[in-house]
Parts: sequence; structure tokens; C-alpha cells
Amino acid sequence: MVKKGVLVAFSEIGLRTAGVRRNLTKLLAENLRKGLRWKGIKFYEIEARWERIFIFTDKSEEVAELIKGVPGIRFTAPMYLVESSDLKPMLDKISELALEFVSGKSFKVIAKRRFKKLPYTSMQFSSLLGERIIRRCKEMGAKATVDLIEPEVKVNVEIDKDHSLVYFMRFEGFGGNPIGSQSPLVSLFSGGTDSAVAAWLMLQRGCRVFPIFMDQFPFNGLRAKRAYRVFHRLKEVVLYPELTLAIAKIGTLMENLARNVKPKNICVHCKRLMLKIANKYAKKVKAKGLVTGESIGQVASQTVDNLYVISQASDLPIYRPLSGFSKEMIHDLAREIDIYELAAVDLGSCKLLPPHPTTKANLKEILDEERRLNVDSWIDDVIDSLEFKE
Repeated sequence: MVKKGVLVAFSEIGLRTAGVRRNLTKLLAENLRKGLRWKGIKFYEIEARWERIFIFTDKSEEVAELIKGVPGIRFTAPMYLVESSDLKPMLDKISELALEFVSGKSFKVIAKRRFKKLPYTSMQFSSLLGERIIRRCKEMGAKATVDLIEPEVKVNVEIDKDHSLVYFMRFEGFGGNPIGSQSPLVSLFSGGTDSAVAAWLMLQRGCRVFPIFMDQFPFNGLRAKRAYRVFHRLKEVVLYPELTLAIAKIGTLMENLARNVKPKNICVHCKRLMLKIANKYAKKVKAKGLVTGESIGQVASQTVDNLYVISQASDLPIYRPLSGFSKEMIHDLAREIDIYELAAVDLGSCKLLPPHPTTKANLKEILDEERRLNVDSWIDDVIDSLEFKE
């Protein structure tokens, strides 16, 4: 019997202890189940095994490509699972399946034994199957050649005690851990490349992320539309339907700050206000920390001195996964996860940006200005008026 489906391979999950590995594999399978249902993709079964996850579906290539970016996945492959413990019919069936893919091309067989007590080594299986495929092609009047160096098609075979599977193409993922395997974090999300890549990196580490966009209208133009487009794209990449974008309206508060603090300090005050709001939101959603896309020295507010002053506004840990990344490195990652074109749209500078922002903020001066304005009293109203987009 042959079943059509998708092979889901993981890497980092396989390094864990037996109990943790089982739990993470089940969590990844459940995330895949939710994601496919969200997209309306029909599948018959998702089976979590020790080494692999199998998704049985008629739309194997479509599903394999769709789920490749799900955190925890190393690669996916449209596959055929051949249920047989008898080697001869198993080899015959695989050679029959291979005909369509290798006809008129060069190929290489890469066999791997999952069950080590089989009578042949992996290399011997590769040789046997290669011979069967050549013979099958000749019987059907097709031509195929073996090329062990640069084959056009790789015939990948995994052989177990009572079944084998074969696949001829694969889609690379990013590995990592399944979402939900770590405690949640709140992500400051502007919709630019930095914040989007930072949020994605923490999703890859298994954190459920709660992105929050600080809407400074009328000072930030079309940023709200960009933030939503990039958020939606990120949601599609990781295929996690439970992601929700919170929107905090802070335009009036920023106008108040701009009128009442030293112009050079406005950027530092802006970042501290955002952290205070994110802290309050984090407690509401039971998150254990914050994520930002800050990179040391990239702009005036991201000098080490300013980041020190800004960080004092948070009583939760702040994770800055891009702190040592150059802009080029961030853009390369954004392209790799297919968000660059949306996130890198130039929307101009913030209208509140002063001509000479401080690069070495004075913490005492910043705190004195905040106390005078009673900034902490603003936060609850912002949280109470949050809007959400799915």
C-alpha cells in the first residue's frame, strides 16, 4: 500500500531528552494541524513519530511548501510511504514511483536505514535501488543515467522495519523550536525590517509573541498600514493563526512630550514610553519579557548610552536579538523569510525627530522630565483603548 503525503523533518528537537522530544514533536504536530486548518487545507492525518512527522494529504507539494517556515521544521518533502516489510516488492514499488521523476534525467539514490537489522547497508540499498530504477526505465522505454556527483534528481529513501518512504524534492526550513515551547514575549512591532526580523527570531526559538504597534499618528504617516501588512505576512510565514497585532494609540501623548521636554531628548522619551506601555501589556497577556529590533549604533536612540537609559523604563527583561547585526545582515534575513519587500518600504523620517538628538542621554534629566509630566499615569488609558487585528 502506498500513501501520499509530506515528510516533516526536525533537527534541534532531536537533540532533546526523550520526554522533552516527545512533547516538542507533539506540539509541532499540533501547530501544523492548526495552521493547515486555518488555511483550509484538507489532510487525512498528521502522525508524529520519533524521527519524523507525517502529514497524509493529496496536496503534498502544496502543503510541503506552505509549512516549510513553521518554527521547528528543518525541511519538508512531498513523499510516498510504502507499507511493506518485504524488500523485493518495496524496491519494485519505489522504482515504479521514481520513473516519473528520473525519466530523461540523471539521478542519485540516497538511502538511509532507520531499522539497522536489515540485511543490507545503506550503500548497498542505494546500489540495489539504482539498478532497479535503471531496469524499470529500460522496460518502459525511458532513459535515465546515474550521476553521483551532480545529479539532476536525488532519490531519497528512508527504510524502516515495516515501511519505507521516498521523496524527490525538499523545501528547506529554519529549524528552531515549535511556537509555544517557551514562555510568551511582547514584541515592539513597527512593521520595519528590524522589528519584524526580531519578532521572527523569537518565534523561531519557540516563544509565542504578542506584537504591539505604537501608532503615533499624525506623526508617522502610513506606518500603521505597513505594520499590518508585514504582521500578516509574518503570520503566514510561521503559519500560526493565533498571532494577534495590538495597536496602541500614542499620537496625543507624543505631542505632549514634544511640547514639554528638551527636543534632544524626545527620541529617548519615545522609546521609554513604548517600553512602559509594552510592560503593562506584557503583564496583561502574562508575557515574561519584551522584544525589540534595536541594533547597537544604528541610529541615535540605539547607542549603548541611550539603550541603557531606555532600558530602565522596563521591569521585564528586554531581548534584543539584533543588537550585534549590521543593517545588511538584517536585510538578508528579511529577504530569506520573504518580508523584505513589504517591510523595507521607505516611509520617511518621523516628524518629531529633532535636528540633534542626544546620543548620551542623562538618566536623571530624563526621569525629572517624566515625573514633571506624570508620564506613568498615561499608561493605563493606552492599555484600556488597545485595538487588535488578526
